[in-house]
Amino acid sequence: MRFLYVGMRSLMLVCGFALAASAAPWPVRVVVLTMFEAGEPTGDRPGEFQFWVDGERLEKVYPLTAAYHAVHGNADGTVIATVTGMGNTRAAASVMVLGLDPRFDLSKAYWLVAGIAGVELSHR
Repeated sequence: MRFLYVGMRSLMLVCGFALAASAAPWPVRVVVLTMFEAGEPTGDRPGEFQFWVDGERLEKVYPLTAAYHAVHGNADGTVIATVTGMGNTRAAASVMVLGLDPRFDLSKAYWLVAGIAGVELSHR
C-alpha cells in the first residue's frame, strides 16, 4: 500500500511540473521556510507561518502537489513562504519540491529558515 501511495505522489508531482512548465518562471528574491503552523495560514491562532503571511501580505497561494504545504507569495511573487513540516523527511521533501518547481526562478533568491526550537512547557 505504501508503494502505491509513493507512486501516486510521484505521478502527481510529474504532472504538476508538466503543467507548470508552460509559463516562464518568475524571479523570487526571498524564500522563507517555516517549520510549523498551528492551524490555518490566516484567521486563527498564529504559529510560525501565519506571522509571515500576515506581516508580508503573502496572499497568493501556489499549490505544491508533493510538498507538505502550499507556497504563499506576495502580489509580485518576489517573496514566497512555505511550511516545511517538522522532521528531516518532510523538510527535505518540501524544499526539494519547491526547488524543482519550474514556476519559480530561485537562482538569485535569499533563503531564510525561520524555525524555532522549543518544547511545550506543560510537557516537561
